[in-house]
Amino acid sequence: MRLLGSVLSYLAQVHHIPFFTHEEFQANKFYQYIVEDAYYNFCAKQIGELDSMDHRAFVVERYLKNPAHLAEFQQVFDRFRAVGTHDHQLHEAASAALQLYTRHGSRSILDSIHFDILPEEEERDPSSADPRPLKPDQYFAFVWRKFDDIGRCLVDWIENDLGDMPGMVPPINCQLFDKPQSSITLNLDFEKDFFDMYLKVIIYLNTIE
Repeated sequence: MRLLGSVLSYLAQVHHIPFFTHEEFQANKFYQYIVEDAYYNFCAKQIGELDSMDHRAFVVERYLKNPAHLAEFQQVFDRFRAVGTHDHQLHEAASAALQLYTRHGSRSILDSIHFDILPEEEERDPSSADPRPLKPDQYFAFVWRKFDDIGRCLVDWIENDLGDMPGMVPPINCQLFDKPQSSITLNLDFEKDFFDMYLKVIIYLNTIE
């Protein structure tokens, strides 16, 4: 699974896709609610699953932070031999990720999200029940073990939250005119390629139980 490790390391190290265990992110709030509910109801089975989930997240996150995975991405990809449908899905996702990394280096999808051009709080529609925009950590997150009850609950809550938000902070492309510009540079090729790659990764991960 070294190739998958390289792909996820690219998402973690370059694009800073958050883990559900990161306290500053929305997914963690849902996760903590599940933890508190399990301990309040003394659900031993669920508590055991949560402890295991926590430990595995810690191990995986530490693994993905290793810079060697990015440094060896090309070599690992070249040595990979796909056998079967799942391997071909992984190869396709890894190819897209490697192309992005080769072309754009350390450029992150978060660089395309500009909070500074959002309207001020008082300028937003006061009739909106919840004027807060949907933030990147609410539609990007590593959520592990989605096939068990805890994972499904976490994903369901995130999806419900998405449905309640009136807007989002999407990636955009900005060209500044604070100095003369020689050409128009606006395009969303990087952003489109990123989401295409991200979808391939999600499709592959959804085949793993």
